[in-house]
This record gives sequence, C-alpha cells and structure tokens, in this order.
Amino acid sequence: MTRTRPAADEGASLLVVLVFLALVSVVTLSLLSYTQVGFKVSAGLRVERSANHTADAGVDYAIAQVLKDKTGEVGAQGDTGCKHRVQGLNGTAVDVTCTPVGTAGSWNSNRPRNALLTLSGDADSLTLDGEHPLEVDGPVYSAGGVTTMPSSKNILNSSWTVRAVKGCNDPSRVTADRGAFCPSPATAAGELPTWKPAAVTSTVITAVKECKKITTGVGKGKKGGSTVDVAVFDPGTYLVSPVAMLLASTKPGCKDVTTLHFPSGVYAFIGVPFETLAYDVVAGEATGSWAATDGSACDKGSSKGTQFVLDPTSSFVVSNEDSTVSMCPGAASHAGQPAISIYATTSPTTLIGTAAVTTARKPSVFMYGTMFTPTRTADLHLHNNAKTYFRLGIVAYELTARVSASIKMSDSPISIPPCSSTDVCRSNRRLMFTAVVDGEERLRSVVALDDKHGAQPAHGYATESWSVTG
Repeated sequence: MTRTRPAADEGASLLVVLVFLALVSVVTLSLLSYTQVGFKVSAGLRVERSANHTADAGVDYAIAQVLKDKTGEVGAQGDTGCKHRVQGLNGTAVDVTCTPVGTAGSWNSNRPRNALLTLSGDADSLTLDGEHPLEVDGPVYSAGGVTTMPSSKNILNSSWTVRAVKGCNDPSRVTADRGAFCPSPATAAGELPTWKPAAVTSTVITAVKECKKITTGVGKGKKGGSTVDVAVFDPGTYLVSPVAMLLASTKPGCKDVTTLHFPSGVYAFIGVPFETLAYDVVAGEATGSWAATDGSACDKGSSKGTQFVLDPTSSFVVSNEDSTVSMCPGAASHAGQPAISIYATTSPTTLIGTAAVTTARKPSVFMYGTMFTPTRTADLHLHNNAKTYFRLGIVAYELTARVSASIKMSDSPISIPPCSSTDVCRSNRRLMFTAVVDGEERLRSVVALDDKHGAQPAHGYATESWSVTG
C-alpha cells in the first residue's frame, strides 16, 4: 500500500528553532549591553569613592598638623603656609589648604605681636654679646639673623618662639619653648607695625616748670629721707635737654633736685641728646616711692601716659649706675596700637642702657610701654644688681644685648603680658580645609580651634562641618 506525506509541515521545526535562537540572541545582546554599563558605573563609583577617601585622609592629616603646631600661627590671619600634599594609599595625591574663616585668628592690634622685633635684614639684626642668657618672655622675630658673638657665652631663650629669617650663626645657642626657626620663612609676624606717634603740641618748652619736695609716703627713699626733690617739666617740644634746663635754672629748690618728673603727655625732642646723668626719671603718673629701684614709682592703674618722641637727631641715654628711669604705663595714643613709651622716627641711634657712655655703669630702667624705634638701633646693657625691664616689648631696626654674668635679675628683661581673656593676644582660629584630588575639589571642612586667647594654641577643637563637594 502506498502512503502519502502531508506537504504543509515540512521544515517547521527548523523555523521554530531559528526564531528561538534569534530571540535569545537579542535578549543576550541587551543583557550584555546592560552588563557593560554596570561595569562602567561600578568602576566610576570605585574611582569616586577612592578620591573621596583620599580627600578624607588628606584633611585628617592637615588637621593633625595644625593641632601639632605649638606656635598658633598656622592658619591665623596673614599666614599663607597652611598647605599640604598627601599621598593616598592608592597612589593618588591630595592637596589640602587651610584658610581662616572671616576674621577668625586675628591678632589684637592693641598689643605688640612680638616681645622683641628687629627689622634689619642683616645677619646681625639681633646680636647677643655677654656671659648670661637673654631671657625673653614672648615671641622673638628677626627680619635678618641672630648673631651670638664667638667670645661670649650668651644665648637667647624665649618662652614662645624665635624666628630668624636669615638664620642663626649658632642655632645651638637659640632656644624657645614653642620652637626656634633658624632660618624661618618670612611671616606676617615680622611686618612693621603701622603705629603712629601721639600728637605733639607746638609749644616750645624753655625752662623747668617748678622744683618741689614730694613726700614719698613709704619710708626712706633711695636718696635718703622720706621726701624727694623733684623738677617738674611740661609736655611740649624740647630744643634743649631737660637736664641742661635744670642745671641752668635759678628757681627755688632746683639745685637740690634728684628726680625729673614728666607728667602725662607728649614730649618731643628735636636735636636733643637727652642723657639722664645722675638723675632719676619718672615719666607718667607717679605714686609711692619716687626714688624706688623696683618700679614702684609708677601708678600702674592710671589710664594716662607719657610718650617721648625722638626726631632723627635726638637720643635718649640712661647712663648713671645710680639712676632709675620709670616710664609709667598709660593709654595708647591711637586706637589699634599699644601704649608707646618711646617713639623714634628715623636714624641714627636710640641708646637705652649704658653703651653710649661706659659699660661700668648700671642704671635701672622700667619701661611699661613699648619702645618703638623701627629705623633706629638699640643697645641694651644688663649688669649686676641693675634692673632693666621692657614690659610691653621692643621694636628696633637692630638691637645688641650685652648681658653680664653678674646679673641678678630673676625674670625676663624683655616681655609682653601673657594672653588672657581680659588681654586677648589673638582671637581663636576657625579654619576652612579644602581638599583637591586630580585638580577637582572633593571636600570642605570647617574646624574651630580653642586657642585660649593665644595662650595655648589648639588646646581643643571641634569639627563644625564636613561636606563632600566633588
């Protein structure tokens, strides 16, 4: 028997298989495309995470460096050195900078920033010669160098920092509790303060105002007895030395004078070499023992003050071993600057101490205002039982300090008051840390530092914000 096959279903299975394979291919290709995108996204996320982790590590490192710094100058107003490059674990570098937020970290302009500032760029801008350390209570900054004479045993000690832009000829003889930097990058701390002299009356003083006896009220004075013979001078402009005026005076009692009194005001000296000779000097508001050798002649609570202004041809010389000079504290002559006891304009030399006459004499000097001689040199001699104190710092073009081995002073001859809540050195720092990875900003963080008014830099800190920006 012959069988006949149906003609309609030939090749149908093959067609189904082909259609199925085509559908599977389309789906597979689509899934591969999604998988490739997923791989790319995953890789991108890994790069992002790595960059952000690197930025985190960089900012953490920069914060740690600020906390380690004992000077308190990093990130303060005027500082440009808060920059760090940190290498990440993945080999990627991060650049971190920190800048002050607003006016945070500003220095108090009503007080000196340094206890001792010399502005000459020469290697001997600050010279030490003698056989005893020069103790300075506060920061020391030299725009030039610190030179210790080879034959001396003199060294420089600071309770804060020492910065010498041109270095120190013997760094081993320069010490500082918060770091000695020899050499040091130039910083805002070494800038010339823009202080101005007090206004001077045009009245020319030609004679002593009066000579009188003053009862000390505290027992026997240095010159003997409970009274002191005092010559009183008026504020104004002086073309002749006050000592010469006194010696020429015929007013009653002037021949017995032992003390020169310059009441609160401004005294301008033009072409006057003012040497105190054997006289004591009290400038400002006086109290207690006018002939005291411990500075107690000054009324330290007075809001008034005296300022000597020296023109380029004038000098102030304290020369006699029995002399005591008390420049009492007082109000600043201008807002935004400290009280200045001596303001010298341009060269030549302002001499405080015995160098102008002889090293054998040993006066006592108590200066409660700043000695400001930015274009003049200063020469200090510290000997034996003499006491020489500059309680509001020194600014000079150059300074030479000769400290004898026989000195009996127990505390620092040059100082500025300690930082406190009532006498703030600098406002607390508040820093913005910015991290950049491969040219793209990745992170910003704001950190507030508790500097204890400048007394204890980075005593504590708090992170105020931490924001991913990239």
